[in-house]
Amino acid sequence: MADGPAKSAMRKWPTTTRIWSHSTDILWLKAQPVPKDKPHPKGPRLVQPGSTALSTTPDGLWVATDSVAYCDAVVVEASSNQQNIRDKRSRYASATVALCVEMTKPWLLERVKRQGKGGTWSGRWGLLGLFANENEVTDVCLPVRYLRVLYAVPRALFDKVANSLALEAHEYLVGEPRLNQRNSQIVQEFFRRMSPYNRSLR
Repeated sequence: MADGPAKSAMRKWPTTTRIWSHSTDILWLKAQPVPKDKPHPKGPRLVQPGSTALSTTPDGLWVATDSVAYCDAVVVEASSNQQNIRDKRSRYASATVALCVEMTKPWLLERVKRQGKGGTWSGRWGLLGLFANENEVTDVCLPVRYLRVLYAVPRALFDKVANSLALEAHEYLVGEPRLNQRNSQIVQEFFRRMSPYNRSLR
């Protein structure tokens, strides 16, 4: 199946980022979409605790953690119509849904390049800090602590959706073409406001 505009744009985003890290040292790793240039391990997905059937693979997914007890997630979902966005919102409703991120051993072992010039190549398990060494790596399923969901909608639909939705605290809305402008100042500032760690001031 061919990628839509949103997924095509996100494939060009770096494999690691600190755009949502605020003042922390936490590194975010791209989990979805997986690259198409060569065979890659199956990327992480979101599952409901205790369920073997209820799972979802978002159009875009970034994960970060500073603990082996939980992880944080930023989800990007492309929605082409209002019914589609309603269906996708139901997956992430804060009042009714608990989620875990399921990460496979092959995905954790795969080496990726850190963002920036001269970025080193490292296994994801090391970048996430989940294991002491490579021999300990295994499949993991971590509960999601902080969740942010960004809905990307076509330009023609944006005003109608923006005027009809009452977004929850974890939800954000963006025009789909903005996903191709991730390096612009306005988009960078918008993304930084999504940080789950940017909600208090000492």
